[in-house]
Amino acid sequence: MSDRPPLLEMRGISKAFFGTRVLDSVTLVAHAGEVLALLGENGAGKSTLIKILNGDYTKDEGEICLDGRPVEIRTPRDAAALGIRVIYQELHYAPDLTVAENLLMGRLPRRQGWGRKWLIDWPAAFQRARELLELLQVDVDPRARLRDLGVAQKQTVEIVKALSAQARILVMDEPTAALTPREADLLFDTIDKLRAQGVAIIYISHRLDEVFRIAQRVMVLRDGRHVGTVNTGAVTRRDLIRMMVGRDIDAAQSRADSPPTRREVALEVRGLSAAGAFEDVNLRLHRGEIVGIFGLLGAGHLEFSRALFGAEPAERGEVLVDGCLVALRSPEAARAAGIGFVPVDRKVEGLVMCMHVRGNVTLANWRGCTRMGLFQERQERERVQH
Repeated sequence: MSDRPPLLEMRGISKAFFGTRVLDSVTLVAHAGEVLALLGENGAGKSTLIKILNGDYTKDEGEICLDGRPVEIRTPRDAAALGIRVIYQELHYAPDLTVAENLLMGRLPRRQGWGRKWLIDWPAAFQRARELLELLQVDVDPRARLRDLGVAQKQTVEIVKALSAQARILVMDEPTAALTPREADLLFDTIDKLRAQGVAIIYISHRLDEVFRIAQRVMVLRDGRHVGTVNTGAVTRRDLIRMMVGRDIDAAQSRADSPPTRREVALEVRGLSAAGAFEDVNLRLHRGEIVGIFGLLGAGHLEFSRALFGAEPAERGEVLVDGCLVALRSPEAARAAGIGFVPVDRKVEGLVMCMHVRGNVTLANWRGCTRMGLFQERQERERVQH
């Protein structure tokens, strides 16, 4: 690094919620033209630290400096004015607007000429959006509505939007979570170009292969405290895991590698098929076991999981729960069989965002909160508390 002051310093940042300290005197330093990976287990404080940087939360203690000068960030507008952009894992977009409108929100080009400046120059807007999409070689129609795109395409549009805003500091929270390997490679190429332009990138990821590929330094949080910041070339995967979890992983690894004991089969799938989605899938899941199902976008694993929950029809095959054949014709039938489902797009398909937390928790089993056909809020509160 050069002798110039860091582009960003967050010194002694602390934050508490309802008496619980979630950040304890954390210091983050990011230099221009570098990728700083931010690692930590869920609940380590990564999201809270980034939300303080973006003005979503205010810090309780500490100082934030840009180019060596203290700054106050009280709102996301303050952060944007300072050149700070955050791409959250939970995407923020306007589903009923076009790709171009989402990319250029607040910056749509206007027509030239007297009395016409309030009119949007749509041809210029779509052309500019097309140019921005080409930064990541994204094959998306600028005129398409966001609601009609897949999760990976929506995330890519969000990344392009942030890159187009001339950010000095760009924070990426699990940006490759829904990207294919090819799309991820294109993103990494873009990150390299941003580094060459002097942009400081804070990269949050649980994928250590990505960290070693693109990051120059790694900062680790654990239980709201700063464990350390190290050069990527000076540590191993095992070192980083030990820093994150606070212990060696040999014991856990040996348990994982040991042969499983005999357990009852909780779920069995035989020859499940759906035309154009998946074909002749067989699966056996034992009690206490985790089975990972993965594949590229379009491989059919998402459709298969939805079919197991009765959200999409399967044309043939059998599903057995605890050895008994079940007909999963609807999500209600799946729930009755003891099958739960967490969708990819949780905000759209998993939650009712305008409803309170209590209502969302009991939504899947609201009939348990009724008496003689009338909904009982008291029963609802009791069920949520227990």
